[in-house]
Parts: sequence; C-alpha cells; structure tokens
Amino acid sequence: MKKLCILTLCLFTVFSAIFSQKIVGIIADPTGKPQEFANALVLNAKDSSLVKGAVSDEKGHFEIEGLTAHTEGGYFLQISMVGFQNFVSEKFDGKSDKDFGTITLKTLDQELNQVTVTAKKPTFEMKADKMVMNVEGNINTTGNSAIEILRKAPGVLVDKDENISLKGKSGVRIYIDGRPSQMAGKDLAAILRGLNANDIEAIEIITNPSAKYDASGNAGIINIRLKKNRKVGTNGNISLGVSYGQSLKLNEGLNLNYRDRKVNVFGNYSFWKGRWDDETYILREQSGLQFNQSSPNFNRGTGHNIKAGTDFFLNSKNTLGVLITGNLNDGYWESNSRTLISKVGSSKVDSILIAQNQQPENRTNLTYNINYRFADTSGHELNIDADYGTFKGTGSSYQPNYYKNADETQILTSKIYRNSTPTDIVIKTLKTDYEQNLWKGKLGVGFKVSDVKTDNTFDFFNVYKDADVKDDDRSNRFTYDERVSAAYVNYNCPLSKKISLQVGLRGEQTKSLGQLFATKQSNDKAVDTSYFNLFPSGSLSYNVGKNYSVSASYSRRIERPRYQDLNPFEYKLDELTYRKGNPFLRPAFTQSFEINQTIMQAVNVGLSYSLQRDVMSDILDTTEATKTFQITTNIAKQQNYSLNISSPLPITKWWEGFVNIWVNHVIYKSTNSATFPIDASATQFGFYSEHTIKFGKGWSGQISGWFNSPQLWGGVMKMRSQGMVDIGLQKKFWNDNATVKLTFGDLLNTSSWSGVGIVDAFKFNIHGGWEGQIARLNFNYRFGSNEIKSARERRTGLEDEKSRIKGKN
Repeated sequence: MKKLCILTLCLFTVFSAIFSQKIVGIIADPTGKPQEFANALVLNAKDSSLVKGAVSDEKGHFEIEGLTAHTEGGYFLQISMVGFQNFVSEKFDGKSDKDFGTITLKTLDQELNQVTVTAKKPTFEMKADKMVMNVEGNINTTGNSAIEILRKAPGVLVDKDENISLKGKSGVRIYIDGRPSQMAGKDLAAILRGLNANDIEAIEIITNPSAKYDASGNAGIINIRLKKNRKVGTNGNISLGVSYGQSLKLNEGLNLNYRDRKVNVFGNYSFWKGRWDDETYILREQSGLQFNQSSPNFNRGTGHNIKAGTDFFLNSKNTLGVLITGNLNDGYWESNSRTLISKVGSSKVDSILIAQNQQPENRTNLTYNINYRFADTSGHELNIDADYGTFKGTGSSYQPNYYKNADETQILTSKIYRNSTPTDIVIKTLKTDYEQNLWKGKLGVGFKVSDVKTDNTFDFFNVYKDADVKDDDRSNRFTYDERVSAAYVNYNCPLSKKISLQVGLRGEQTKSLGQLFATKQSNDKAVDTSYFNLFPSGSLSYNVGKNYSVSASYSRRIERPRYQDLNPFEYKLDELTYRKGNPFLRPAFTQSFEINQTIMQAVNVGLSYSLQRDVMSDILDTTEATKTFQITTNIAKQQNYSLNISSPLPITKWWEGFVNIWVNHVIYKSTNSATFPIDASATQFGFYSEHTIKFGKGWSGQISGWFNSPQLWGGVMKMRSQGMVDIGLQKKFWNDNATVKLTFGDLLNTSSWSGVGIVDAFKFNIHGGWEGQIARLNFNYRFGSNEIKSARERRTGLEDEKSRIKGKN
C-alpha cells in the first residue's frame, strides 16, 4: 500500500509538471558574471504573496515550474541577491513558458548590514557533463574520510587495496579542488583518509572530460571539491569530531577567511589522529602445496592538512594570487600473518610461517602555486598557473619470518630482513588557459608543460644475530624523469535554440627516461620512451522540450603508468610473497562514447560504451616453487557497456530521497594469450539510495545504503557482492550556526569483501574487511560575517602528475 501511494504521488507530480508552465533565466552582475544562490521568486500581482521560488545555480541559471494560467491579475518575478538591488519584472499571465534571458543586477551604493543567505543543495545533481554529490550538509557523510565517502558514491568501487575504479573501469584520475592529485596507491589513500567530510563541499564524477582537462584517466575524473569561503569580512568555521569502531579516532578543523574589495586572505587547517584495523585471508594453491594465510593488519598515524593563500584584486579585470597546500603524515603500518602450509587435498599441516611486517612511514607533500587571472565584460578570460611541488617519503621495514612445525613447538628456520626506501619527487608545471567569445560561441585554447623527477632508493639488509648486512644484489636506486608538453583547442556554441555543440582536440608529447643503478646486472637498466598522441573530444546536446533532453559525447583518453609501478624494486611482504615494478609498462588508451537523457527534468538515463587497450592490472605469478610475486602488467583489452539511471524522490515536503542504479557488462580479452591467457566477462550492477526526513525544530534524520553485485576485478579476480547501510541524526541550533551530528556506519555489518581468482595458472580465494562499523559524533560552528560574495575558482597545473605517485605496500 505504501509503495502504491508513493507511486501515485510521483505520477501526480510528473503529470502536474507536464501541464504547467515554466519560467527560466540567468542572473548576472554588472560585469556579466553569473551569480549563484540568488533568490528568484514568482509573486501574485494582486497581493504580492509568494507563489513559487527557486535558487540560481553556479551558472546563474534558475528555473521555476508548476505555474498555471492566472486570471486574477497575473504574476511578476522578483530577483534578490545580497549586495545588489532587487529586480522586479513586468506583470505576466503565466499562460505559456517565459524566458527572461540574462537579468543584470545593479549593485547597492550603501554598505549592507550582515545578512545570512541559506540555500540547501540536493545530495545529488545531474549536470550536462558530470554527476555532483554534495557532501556539505549531508548527515551520513559527517565525520567520514574522503575515501569512505567515495565508497558511497554511485558507480565508484574502492577495493581491498584502496584502489579506485568507476563503473567497472580502472584508471580513474583523482582531482582535489580541481587539481589532479599526484598520489596513488597507499600514498593517495593516506591523503584521502586524512581529508574529512568537514573539508569537502562536493564530489564531481566526470566520465567524459573535455579537451581542457589533462588526457590522463581512462575511466574519467573524480574531483573532490573542497569548501570555499565566499563571505565578506572576517569569518570562519570550526569543527570537532570523534569516532569509535575498534579504537578511538579524532579529527578537528579550522577555517579562517578575510575578504574585502581589494584582497582575500584565507587559510584552512585540519588534523586527524587514529588507528584503522583491517584483515585479509588468502587461501592459494601452488606447485602441489596449499597456503592458508590469515593476516590482521592495522595502520595508525597522525596527519595535518594545510591550505593558505591570498588573492589580490588589482582592479575589476585583474587578479593575482598565491596558494600553498600541504599534507604531512606520520604513520605506522603493521601486519602479523600466519600461514598454514600443507599438501593440496590433505588436512595435515606440514609447517607454519609466522611473519611480521613493521613499516614506520613519513610523507610530506607541499605545493606552491602563483596564479594570474584576467577577465573583462566582453568574454575574454586568461588564467596562468605556475606550480612547484615536492613529495618526500621516508619508509623502512622490519620483516621477521619464522618457519615452525605443525604444533609450533620448534622453529625450523628463520629469515629476518630490513629495508630502507626513501622517495623524492619534484614536480614543476606551467599552465595557461584562454577563452573568448567567437561566432556566438566560446573558444578556448591553452597549453601545459610538466616536468617530473623521481628518485627512489631501495637498500635491502639481511639480519644476522641483530646485525644488518646489506645485500648489494637486492639493493639499488631508480630514477625516472618525465616531461609532458600539451596544447588544446576547445569550442562550444549553440547551433540553434535547442541544439548546442562542443568539440575539442588535445595533443600531448611525452618523453621519459627510467634508469636503474644496481650492483646486480639487469636488462632493465634504462628505458627511454617518447610518444605523441592526439585526444579528440566532443558532445552534442538537444533540448527537445521542457520534459526531455538528450546529449551524446565522445572522448579519447590515456592512462600512464604510476611512477612506482615502473620501479623494478622487489618489496618483500613476507618470506613467501613480494611485489616488484615493471619498467616496460605501456600506457593504456581508451575511447568512450556516452548518451545521456533527462526525462521530466528529474530522471537521468545514461548509456555508455568504452574500449580500452593495454589494460594495466596487478597479477600474481610464481618465481620459485613456493613463492609468488605481484606485478603490474599490460594484460588485455577491455570493453565496457554501461547503463546508469538516477533520480530524486520528492516523496513529501518533509521526506526527500534519491536513487541511483547502474548496470554494466565488462569483457576482458588477453592481448598475449600464450603467457597470460584471459578471456572473462561479467554483468554487474549496483545501487545507492538515500532518504532524509525533517522532524522540525532543527531535527532531521537520514538513512542511506549502497550495494554492489559480484564484480570482475582487473580481469583476474571475481569479487563477491558487498554493501552497507548508514543512519544518522542531526540537530541545528544557535540560529542554525551550530550543528551536532551523530551517525552509525555499516549498521548491518555487510561491508566485508571476498573474491576468487579466475586465472587457471594461479588459484586462490581471498576475503577480508575493514573497520566499517563506526559511531561518529561531530560538532560544527560558523562564526563571523555571513554576507556572500562569489568565490574565484582556481585549478593549478600539477594535479595530474600528483595522482601518479603510489605507495610502497
């Protein structure tokens, strides 16, 4: 009965929208800049009572539906925005759709008293080129780290090693505040784990980026957009959080901002501390033997995130800015594994390997940016960014391994190792973007040059009677230098009132040199590579009517190897397993096609197809009878067919919902069937749903959940189904300036993962889990001026390079 009522209400809402009228327009300031969060109100001309209203988006666009023909005096439109005079339209009758075009607001001559502007965005927004997950204000993401939020994002999968894929495709590029992160693997996970929801405004999922973006990222781009303070005067925000799962965790943050007509000075600082537990269990068969390994692990540490900058408004057209961002993390990772060794088919244990891996680590990532922006009222805009970034990692490992008999009364043999693995990476970039109006459209051109230098040292020691003896055959040094020079042109324009076109072309020249310096002779000593590629992109959109629009897009993209994946070092995880890099990795290229439809201005349906060649994936292979190694290699080509459906669920005034459902069919076909045969395919699906209920008097609650069906991971392993349900409660007080949120994660304890190897040459079963059941309590308080001004969006140039730095584990 409840489902029938909800369906009836939804159908009523849809039919009401079909037979009602729509009002649209764009709100801008005197310079032509779009104004976000402006109030657009339709008032009754007879008594000025409110009929309907809307809030403008980041492009200044507003849309008001649901009007019916008025016979008692008609309507008029009123636009209000802090710092501007109200706009009031002529009277109209509402008998047909009305487009007000661009409404230019006039500024106020006098200073305004403090005004609070409140505009709540929906959790999910479907836009022409991306899906936006608004984190700010969401109850169940409170206290979560960025990597925990990504686990809840539609179509995003975070695997056991915290690698991120999108719609079944690996190679997704992570951006932070519009800048591609240079980190990957454990280093990226450490940054995302230290980035709290209190610092995040939204997460943008861009599957087919335009030519303006770096071509890296076969699966597209996930941009984690941090909060920006847009308020005039002195203001700030403080947040305090505590959470508990298996241990206590803390996070705090402070945001300060000063802004006037000449300068904007801003700074953010956040701190986190805690311990995170996880566990891994592997059952594998090799050379007639069975290895049953259990490995509880934990990672503890402290982290500091800083961001400080100044924008100087030289005049109405020119802005000069400086920006410093940094992440400083001290951590300690430990694994304690126990492996039962027996013959295949026998229940008798022959021996047991007791192994430990202790890894103290320190990571310091600092980026310095200077930027210039010119923009005039005729549509000319120039942005120049120069960046210098450093990443320094110091790590070491102590690895005792003891073989014991079946009842663990005797040590059969032991081997103890140490290693030291310092890493230094320096990144320099220069990026320029220029736009101007041309032929009723917008032309964009730009270039970017990036230089990356990495220096990795691996010193390996055998430990004899508490003395470290360096093993020159296993110790070496690896350097990697890379220069990418890129240029692009992009043009978008309306072909008619209903049809618009965007086309772009990007060219990138890559030159790299990897060199190995080692005592032991190797064929991998120097790998010199140079290649040039073109990356076309385009989209065509057609607005059929107010209840249906469709767009088609295409892009070609590249996934370059991560720096540490090229490094031929051999990292021991324990006596039986280790990892090494592959200096002969080739970049992978992807072509993507996508069709998106918006129905009734609510339901979004997306269909896509992608073809990726030279897919890079981690594989397990054998070196000796009992030992295995993990290596990244080009294994196959991948085809991916995908369907994505999302829609808000406006059930009642006090109950809002959202649902996203995705289905894809993925096919892996080996490019070298003789050495590593792969011929696998799978149809997989998942969904995310969220419901927010307003109780009144500042109280609200939320329940959200996600589910992923069995997945084909990297073409070599099939992961079983997985899901999670979260609940939360929120209370606002002190004039809505203070908020307390209490949330419980993984309520049903269903977030554990498991999988099975599908390659005949190597059979294994694996399962485990992370610390998902966590209770979180967060307090947030805003203080100072609430007068809103628009913020300057800025992307520096080195984020794509940063995203390729990978951890050692």
